[in-house]
Amino acid sequence: MQLQGVIALGVIARHEAPAAQSQSGAPPRDAPAQGAAQAAGVQPAQGAQAALVARSAGALAAAVAAAGLPADGLSSAIVSFASFFSLPIRPDVMSAIRRQALPQNMSGAKEDASDRQARALASAAAESKGARLSEKALDAYARALDPDGGKREGERGEKNPTRDRLNAGAAIDPGQLRESALEAEKKAPALAALNRMRGRDGRRWIALPFEFEREGRGFKVSMRLLLDEPGNGLMVLDIAPEDGGRKWLFSLSYEDGQCARLIAYVDPDLATGDAAGRIAGEIADLMGIPSGHVSLQERALPFPVEAEPGAALRGLSESA
Repeated sequence: MQLQGVIALGVIARHEAPAAQSQSGAPPRDAPAQGAAQAAGVQPAQGAQAALVARSAGALAAAVAAAGLPADGLSSAIVSFASFFSLPIRPDVMSAIRRQALPQNMSGAKEDASDRQARALASAAAESKGARLSEKALDAYARALDPDGGKREGERGEKNPTRDRLNAGAAIDPGQLRESALEAEKKAPALAALNRMRGRDGRRWIALPFEFEREGRGFKVSMRLLLDEPGNGLMVLDIAPEDGGRKWLFSLSYEDGQCARLIAYVDPDLATGDAAGRIAGEIADLMGIPSGHVSLQERALPFPVEAEPGAALRGLSESA
């Protein structure tokens, strides 16, 4: 499975400026024709799609209640993460994950929903591999999953031990990435051990945190791989610029070694209209895949791939 870091680098370079900077009323010179966004797979949720979203949300709320969890966003994420990893949706398992997501001794450090969901995702992943982590190990694992975690860690006055910066040109060199991943694992034993363990469903879920620099800008990345049968799997590239610019998340589904589908989770102003059609076309060109294989969605969750209700709930009946 080839790393396609060129996607992130190319799209970020072209679309970093916020949409608010072009409010003159005149369309950009390279704006596509009306309907390009729809042709690129960017569609509003309506009709059967809206009904599916509503049913998924209702089923998720019911699963949260059955698990004995409070009705909030963290609980919804925990149930979705558990289903993603084929965990049983049992009250004891779900409550244990929630306890680890809400540490008691933060010592006044800043924490937000992304911090809590990163810890919940780390706890669910570890549980799926039959591992229980100390709070320190869980924190380190959670930071590997959240590219903003290093920034929040810095607010606690600690140095992030898992990331070494790469120098990137037009794309990230796979050899450089392998070296960086091995170095990160040496500095975070829990990450190294968990990356080598299979989940209860036989699949391997791997997290590889790294940093790169391009044209003087620093970026933090969490690359997450779900490995199924040979040639099939999922790659997530979660990218956060250090200077506070746009955050990007790319989800690539592979079949027979080829990218069969790519979803870009983007800011609301890029998710619809001409901007969406333009970005989808650029991604398709960079990947060398048909434009129909690319779609854009608004990023509404910190971890939209692992916590997407519709996808996660497909396995609830088997894991309950």
